[in-house]
Amino acid sequence: FELAKKNEDMYLFSPYDVERVYGKPFADISVTEKYDEMVDDSRIRKTKIKARDFFQTIAELQFESGYPYIMFEDTVNKANPIKGRITHSNLCSEILQVSTPSTFNEDLSYDHVGRDISCNLGSLNIAKTMDSPDFAKT
Repeated sequence: FELAKKNEDMYLFSPYDVERVYGKPFADISVTEKYDEMVDDSRIRKTKIKARDFFQTIAELQFESGYPYIMFEDTVNKANPIKGRITHSNLCSEILQVSTPSTFNEDLSYDHVGRDISCNLGSLNIAKTMDSPDFAKT
């Protein structure tokens, strides 16, 4: 938001190049900590855009459709009392848990089982539920 406030440019980075240069997936890189370094690194392909235009477009899309949902990783992790970083969430961003990747052996057996997050949603037909003789048991 700081770049948008100042009406400055911002950069979008190639996740493939970031992984190639840093040796770990883009999701495991703190963009806040590495942003200037990635901007200056000629090995990483990037696209320069106007920060204010970018956030304006997102605001318009959210107003019109409700999407995209956005999770601000730094804000989420400031409030995270659990050891580890939260790097992603589910579509609606209501699941915020630390996760770690699994690693595999050459034969694809687990070398290390990581921690995954899961969002399990269900739905029901409210009219049928209300009319059910079992409703009081739920």
